[in-house]
Amino acid sequence: MKKQPSIALGTWSWGKGMAGGDQVFGNNVGVDELRPVFDEAMKNGLNLWDSAVVYGMGDSETILSSFTKGCKRGETYNPMLPQIEKLVTVMRGIGEKYGVSPAQVALAWTIAKGTTPIIGVTKVSQVQDAVKAMRISLTAEEISQMETAAEETGVDTRGSWEMPMI
Repeated sequence: MKKQPSIALGTWSWGKGMAGGDQVFGNNVGVDELRPVFDEAMKNGLNLWDSAVVYGMGDSETILSSFTKGCKRGETYNPMLPQIEKLVTVMRGIGEKYGVSPAQVALAWTIAKGTTPIIGVTKVSQVQDAVKAMRISLTAEEISQMETAAEETGVDTRGSWEMPMI
């Protein structure tokens, strides 16, 4: 079973801070200093990065993006796709009942578990999809079906710091 690393690494001190100094986020740490840090982390399996546009006034995102261009996400995630197909099939069936996509069912499931999913939105349709997901009231049986299918995948994407979900 593959798991996320036990530690997430933050990039808030990467790049320049507000007004070009070390105020707010960013400590004037640039690519030359950070490349060895990134390489050492990746070599040791620390590949979960916390970044945000506000960090370094956007520098952290730019720097991290330049470093990860050579990383092959497909090598990590594509082998898992066949493992999760049964779960996607279950979510697709539940979605048909509610007239929504498997992704919206996944959001409703996370909400039903008492979590607050954070999703990226760049289109009005994505906001509308999120609203539909919020309005889904999954039954105990539907949640059980998804929990069983998820368990059978053998894939665990939780970090070691995460508490078990209800």
